[in-house]
Amino acid sequence: MIDFQGAFLAPPEYDAVALLRDSYVELPDAEVAAQLAWLRPQLPDAPDPDTFQRRFDLLTIARKGKDHARFVYAWRQRGDARYLDHLPATARALRAAGARLAASDAALAPLAGALARLPDAPCAP
Repeated sequence: MIDFQGAFLAPPEYDAVALLRDSYVELPDAEVAAQLAWLRPQLPDAPDPDTFQRRFDLLTIARKGKDHARFVYAWRQRGDARYLDHLPATARALRAAGARLAASDAALAPLAGALARLPDAPCAP
């Protein structure tokens, strides 16, 4: 299912993040890389590989950060622990995107450092 609410407002990679960095189904890195390699030249602006990866990683942080917060909120505020099993994949996606961004932009190192400290398991209640 595609999120049409943001489809016309968000960058073209917006839905690619939802499909390729899903919190419920973690795809192998090789599969994600192959899909991104196919997608990049199909985009309206056909960005260069570095620009494309940067945009994808920034959107990964925005979308997966929201998922991570939502999962923890559901558990801590509503007692709904159903989503806790998906925190590890979400945290891995956040940490990997942060590390790639920090490697190319020192200004993002503090954010990457915070993401690197995200635990796989949820925080204590």
